[in-house]
Amino acid sequence: MTGTRQVHFRVLGPLQVEDGSGPVAVGGHKPRTLLAALLVARGEVVPADRLLAAVWGDSPPDGASTALRAYVSRLRGVLGDAAPLRHRPPGYTLSLAAATLDADGFEQRVRTARAAAAAGDHPRALADLDAALGLWRGDALAEFADEEFAAAEAARLTELRAGAAADRAEALVELGRAAEAVPELEALVRRSPTWERPAVTLMRARYATGHQADALAAFHELRTRLDDELGVEPAVPARELYRRILVHDPALAAAPPPGNLPRRASGFVGRDREVERVLAALRAGPLVTLTGVGGAGKTRLAVEVAARDRRRFADGVWLCELAALPDGSPVGDAVSAGLGIRQRSGLSVEDSVLDYLRGRALLLLVDNCEHVLPHAAALVAEVVRRCPRVVVLATSREPLAVEGEQVWPVPPLPLEDATALFVQRARAATPDFRLDPAAADAVATICSRLDGLPLGIELAAARMRVMSPVEVAARLEDTPLLGGGRGPVARHQSLVAAIEWSYRLLPEAEQRLFRGMSVFAGGADLRAVHRVADPGAGEDDVLDRLTRLVDRSMVVVRSGVHSRYRLLETLRAYGRAQAEGAGETAALARRHVGYHVDYAERAGAGLQGPDERAWAEEALGVYDDLRAAFTRAAADREWDLAVRLVAAVPELVHLRVGYEAYAWAESLLGVVDPGHPRYPAAVGAAARGAWNRGEFALARATALRAPDRRPGPPASPTPATSSPTWRSTRATSTPRCGTTRPRRSGPGPTATGSGWCGRCTTSRCARRCAAGRSSGWPPRGEASRWRRRRPTRRRGRWPATPSGWC
Repeated sequence: MTGTRQVHFRVLGPLQVEDGSGPVAVGGHKPRTLLAALLVARGEVVPADRLLAAVWGDSPPDGASTALRAYVSRLRGVLGDAAPLRHRPPGYTLSLAAATLDADGFEQRVRTARAAAAAGDHPRALADLDAALGLWRGDALAEFADEEFAAAEAARLTELRAGAAADRAEALVELGRAAEAVPELEALVRRSPTWERPAVTLMRARYATGHQADALAAFHELRTRLDDELGVEPAVPARELYRRILVHDPALAAAPPPGNLPRRASGFVGRDREVERVLAALRAGPLVTLTGVGGAGKTRLAVEVAARDRRRFADGVWLCELAALPDGSPVGDAVSAGLGIRQRSGLSVEDSVLDYLRGRALLLLVDNCEHVLPHAAALVAEVVRRCPRVVVLATSREPLAVEGEQVWPVPPLPLEDATALFVQRARAATPDFRLDPAAADAVATICSRLDGLPLGIELAAARMRVMSPVEVAARLEDTPLLGGGRGPVARHQSLVAAIEWSYRLLPEAEQRLFRGMSVFAGGADLRAVHRVADPGAGEDDVLDRLTRLVDRSMVVVRSGVHSRYRLLETLRAYGRAQAEGAGETAALARRHVGYHVDYAERAGAGLQGPDERAWAEEALGVYDDLRAAFTRAAADREWDLAVRLVAAVPELVHLRVGYEAYAWAESLLGVVDPGHPRYPAAVGAAARGAWNRGEFALARATALRAPDRRPGPPASPTPATSSPTWRSTRATSTPRCGTTRPRRSGPGPTATGSGWCGRCTTSRCARRCAAGRSSGWPPRGEASRWRRRRPTRRRGRWPATPSGWC
């Protein structure tokens, strides 16, 4: 045996010994008992007579001492210098200096978690407790728990495990995840009926989830058990919590800090050192940028760090994703959307963001800056300079080069963490996956060939449904990782090889669908995937292929009322390259633009019906693709499609997203033929955008580009509702205000640039009227005449105003 290997002893379950090659065979029951007795002593000398009693009981046979020495010799041969077993009078000692014991690791993690919880760092506490409890494989010292030498240690470890489980439940409640804690707490209460701590936490959890009666019942059940079994009353914490529940203490329902961090779908593996260093960097300065190649895990690390640090920021942690933006485009609208704010009148969107952040204490996570680097760097620099209580955590493939920036390259995972990640993802795909010696060697080869890049490792692990680790490793050996790679550096080429290999395993139909999905900037629902990515197939066939792509971790699905499907950015980049190589890019772009123009017009009509809210919510998920569709249409000089999109989009998104779409309309006015039937709608949208920014003179001048013009009808109008609603008879592609019958008085309906309203019964229409009045219309003395007129179906056609506003 060599002295360089490391031995791992596992007693949190059946006794097991492992080294770098897998499990180590110790022998039969008696050598295993001897080893267990030595491990329980934790490096202390165990007298020989106690070892004899442990192995043979109270009546050792003749020759037991000789047999004990033989077993000691056998263990020495198995363990070697990695865990020296030495004779020390009056017995033996097992040195653990160069070995690891899972019970020690468990206790260390629990201590770290409790320190974090005491400091208010509940995300860190939860992560450490998850890691600690994950070491357990069954009952402590399972096969020896009833033996005299092991009973006390097994009971101690079991009690620690129960305490860690209670700590974990408390951390969940503190983080606002009480619903997840309730089943665990109920199990703890069943196992330890008179233990007050989990019962008290169960009361808190039930109350936090809106079950006040169940919370009070938990107290009554605890009091009954304590009285029946011990003859005592619950302690002060339980009685005090009972009183607070009765009076509905607001502190019991205190919400965690606000924010929009996504929920983790799987555990965070490794990178403990990186997390600690980035956390320290965030406390030391206003800006930290995580850099690294695509697929290195920058976003995952940033989200983990942000989650652990969220309690430090009174105004929460906010994620702003830039991945869907076109190359080189401004980032202000994406950041304002992430923060949930709107552009203020008279301010640019960037100034609106800065004005909002100036008085707040929050962590701003700006993700995927590399393709919009100049604009992202400029905005972040202003945040750092003008917002003293805001800390920025950015991810990019290159530094932002902003004053005060701390750059932290995200390295590949070390082999141990890479293996752990592979095993976790493989078991998610195949629950019975086992890391036997042959599999361990193959997994090490896979992780090495993929340079420890998490995305490549996850893709390879997903193949465990249909292949073994040895087969996966062999396929990667056959794939040139450096030669022919498309990435700028070797590590990126290695990731490309992993993606390329997964892509080659797909049937042709699934490859075609994967290539087609790369055209979507922000994902798509099934209908969009079918019509854009693979219109030649039936929708059911597309759904089947899409399901298989999700199963293969090539597509990510987000469930909701309408499930949406998207490609990770690295996969999307690869898919675009494949589509270009197949000569499909132009056709995909045409279908993408056509679909989203049609969608915008359908949604604009839908906003006028009873499903207005549903359409508005759905539009948020489609907005990145509406932007991409407009960009493509304008670049290809498809002015008809561009102006139709512009005519529909502003009303659809401006209340939720902002005023970016009005700028699209402004960019078209100088290039679109004024004779186009939808040109007045584009003029109206551009004018309204200027008004929203407080530029009233520009709004009037813009509206005068199409005086007395009526927007033509959409190319393929889709009725939004069949309910009777009075409207102006003039066509529009945007919502119009209306009621079931006309009132006797009210401003006359006239042309607006983005459509025609029949009545001023909404705040949006009123704002249009205000803008018109600020431009000098209606003429003095005319307003009373307009108010006296009664709009009817027969007289519902009002003349256009000079400014285009009613």
